[in-house]
Parts: sequence; C-alpha cells; structure tokens
Amino acid sequence: FESFKDSLELLVKGFLRDHYFAVREQTFLTFAKLKEAFGAADTKDLIIQSLTELSQDPNFVFRVAACQGLAKCGTALPTKELSELLM
Repeated sequence: FESFKDSLELLVKGFLRDHYFAVREQTFLTFAKLKEAFGAADTKDLIIQSLTELSQDPNFVFRVAACQGLAKCGTALPTKELSELLM
C-alpha cells in the first residue's frame, strides 16, 4: 500500500505542476475523492504539502495555483490546518 501511495503522491504532484490550467484545476477537485478513498489523515498531509510547495515556487503561475487550490480544497482541510497554512 505504501508504494502505491508514494506513486499516487508523485502523480498528483506532477499534475499540480502541469502548465495547463485545466489539469491543475481538476487535480485540486480530485483531492476530495482521494480523501474519501484513502482517508482524511493521508489526504490532509498530501494537500498541505502540495499547497505549501506550490506557494513557495518561484514560478508565479504555480503560486497563483496554490491560492486557487486553497479555495477549492478548503472544505477538505480542517479549520485548524487551514488557518496554519494561511499563516
């Protein structure tokens, strides 16, 4: 299961760095489905890690994608983690 999870994580992170807006947007929308399939704890960590990495990227497009992703994934994150991510 761990190797599958690692492969999925690499795939999701690759989609988040895609240069096409539609691919990045669909990836953020898929986080909710991943939460249902793999559980909130694993998905929460993946979302937070992905958004943090995107928000610190030197490319402006990916920093904007992090902001948009935060808006789309806000319901998948508990309020405490969401506020920590914003700070």
